[in-house]
Amino acid sequence: MILLIPFLFFLHFLNDPAPKRAEVMSADEKKLFQSINAYRKKIGLPAITSSPSLNLVAQLHARELQADEPKSPCNMHSWTGKFGEKPCCYTSDHKEAACMWSKPREFSSYKGNGYEIAAFNSGEGTDWLEQWKESPGHHGVIINKQPWEKTSWKSIGIAIRLPYAVVWFGDQEDPAKEN
Repeated sequence: MILLIPFLFFLHFLNDPAPKRAEVMSADEKKLFQSINAYRKKIGLPAITSSPSLNLVAQLHARELQADEPKSPCNMHSWTGKFGEKPCCYTSDHKEAACMWSKPREFSSYKGNGYEIAAFNSGEGTDWLEQWKESPGHHGVIINKQPWEKTSWKSIGIAIRLPYAVVWFGDQEDPAKEN
């Protein structure tokens, strides 16, 4: 019986439908949000506004990653369809990029595309921003460098569900209001 209760909770988690609203950001998520904006300000870029819609997408994807780690050749930008969204296997050749970019429209009133950076780290006290700064592709998204130099981020969503952290960037303002 003792083993059955955690199994039933896990089963409920897997079958849990997508929530309609984002959870309030945790202290670690707020810290990451502030760190990203402070870093952008330090290098002369504008701050990005927190987006309830992109926070929701980030939270859902982080939960999904926790429940079902992507299998090769799919990477962390892949989606399984667990929340009723279109599943996709995002590979290093970026052939399924449009599937990932459309996720905000599948879950929220956000009409633009979303662009995700994701990381895995099982260490305690992870500095996610520093980890992303070590990756040219992720760093480029954060600071609008190749191929993002003509993009102006207007919205950001963040989720940390250990051992994963995901950040979603959007080039449109979010029509949803903060909780």
